[in-house]
Amino acid sequence: MVLRHISTCWRLLVVSGISLVLLTCLSVLPVIPNVRRGRLKYVADYKRVRHRTAFDIPSNWDPDLTATPDNKYNRGEEVCTDKFTRKDINLTFLLNLHKNSSREIPEEVGIAQIKKNANFTLMSHEKYVDILKLPKIEFLPGYKNPCWVEALKKDPYSNVPKTTSHRRYYKRMTEYYNHRYLQNIRFRLRCLPYYYILGQPKCGTTDVYFKLNLHPDVEKGMGKELQWWTKRRYGRDGWTQSLAEYVNVFDRASVEIQRSSKIDNTTLQIVRNKITGDASASTLWDNAHWDSYHGNAGREDPFYLTPQFLHHLQPDAKFIVSLRNPTLRLYSDYLFFSSAAEKSAKDFHVKVVKAINAFKTCTEHFPERACVYNSTFATYDDDGELTYYTEPVRGRGRVRLRIGLYVVFIRDWLAVFKKKQFMIIKLEERSENDKGVIEKILEFLEMRKLTPLEEQVLKVQAPANTRRKEDVEMGPMFESTAKLLDDFYKPYNDQLIELLDDDRFNWTTHI
Repeated sequence: MVLRHISTCWRLLVVSGISLVLLTCLSVLPVIPNVRRGRLKYVADYKRVRHRTAFDIPSNWDPDLTATPDNKYNRGEEVCTDKFTRKDINLTFLLNLHKNSSREIPEEVGIAQIKKNANFTLMSHEKYVDILKLPKIEFLPGYKNPCWVEALKKDPYSNVPKTTSHRRYYKRMTEYYNHRYLQNIRFRLRCLPYYYILGQPKCGTTDVYFKLNLHPDVEKGMGKELQWWTKRRYGRDGWTQSLAEYVNVFDRASVEIQRSSKIDNTTLQIVRNKITGDASASTLWDNAHWDSYHGNAGREDPFYLTPQFLHHLQPDAKFIVSLRNPTLRLYSDYLFFSSAAEKSAKDFHVKVVKAINAFKTCTEHFPERACVYNSTFATYDDDGELTYYTEPVRGRGRVRLRIGLYVVFIRDWLAVFKKKQFMIIKLEERSENDKGVIEKILEFLEMRKLTPLEEQVLKVQAPANTRRKEDVEMGPMFESTAKLLDDFYKPYNDQLIELLDDDRFNWTTHI
């Protein structure tokens, strides 16, 4: 009998132990890596909650008015996942901050803003508007992001050309604004980016963009590579976008910025700290048609460039520039844009030699800036005829040598904007201390620090736009190629060190 009781107790202990182990495993299950996706499962959970927006609210309910939803999605309802539970900001702030207000922007403020920006709004819809002739925008006080109010009409996107990838976005935005229009709201918030990730390609700009978007106070636009300042306003991407159409891609972010009300404990005023950004990595360097820009006709090298135009609209904008050893950047760029059948270390070396010779020939006959800002390098054949070495199109293997001449581009931007408006980071530093660099970026953007949970999500976020497996297997460039490029870029790197008074840019390639 005693033995039977001992056996029974032993079984109970074993079962209890197994249960305890199972419970422990279940408690840590959300942080077990998802091997297929290469990141922790709770990153997806965080994003699911993080990006829940006003557009998840039933379309028959406008939270700015007194209407009541006819389903279970009630004001203040908790949003739950396996890892997170929180109150939905888009809903609870209405109770806390706007209990006695029927609209987020008072009607008199909206009407005044419409009158102030009437000429700007009218001109911004023109396809080929000269930005330097646009009137200044009167931005709203109390908004960290540069925003203003425009008149709202029914079907505001009816004349906007929509690609397949854009149709869903514009459909949802049209439904939202038409609902507000039916509620007799005749104005809407419009915003430009608070910050720009200017460049350079293959220097980690995509990764910075996505990691900044993990911050709860950052709202993304329609996409990362908007390319408006350098391409789409000139019709280089298949169609010409007006300034108003560029602003359209931030309308979804504008709605969230408008809803992000908080009370400043010092002034007791309502403030809105959410921001949005543009991360087109060509904005720093791409001015391929500068000779057609305002005031540049007939010049050998450009005077008016993107920084002058952007400064006219946003003199207080903030800029993030990500740089990398220009030799390694060029090789990564070559691998990314070349077809698999063509690319090799040998082919890269041949193209590098040709590009360097053509660029040097160009600078012997034209101003250096004229060669840097053109996608073609002038050269001469054996008969003394002027020809051009052209950067081939994607898929045919291009060596964009000029993009690594960072100092030329940054010098032109610093001639227009103040140095304190720039944060210049190195990809190599992010490889050593990514968390620290991201924290410095947040400080530069005057944003709050990340919470421990947000830091953990950032830490396990998989790097974006890394080198493809087949490109890694191809191996490094030739040592002779690296030496050739290091020698070519060194004078420009030295000038960059002098310009920025920063010796971090003394790159040397080690193969």
